[in-house]
Amino acid sequence: MEEYVVSGARIKCTFGTTPATLNVPVPKTLKISGKNVATQIDCVPLVNIGSFGKCNVVPAAPKPCTPAGCWMNTSTKVSVDGMPALTTDSNMICTCGAGLISIESSGQ
Repeated sequence: MEEYVVSGARIKCTFGTTPATLNVPVPKTLKISGKNVATQIDCVPLVNIGSFGKCNVVPAAPKPCTPAGCWMNTSTKVSVDGMPALTTDSNMICTCGAGLISIESSGQ
């Protein structure tokens, strides 16, 4: 069963040193427990997704881990405002270091 992701979900990057919080500030037509349901377009660095601390792709020279990419594996059953909803199975490839960004908790 798909579990939908809402604003406040916890996300992580395999090469980042800290998890981040997913922020969905734009009002959506679908909410769960009063929180906006996240969609495929909620992937803007430092707006929807904060920093993951330091990027450990090159451990000898860590740099800030700033997310970049597009959500994949989104819902095929539910869309919000014309965009596929995120589920706990959604993820993205980080273009900064080939890390995998995934959902740790849905935020519900």
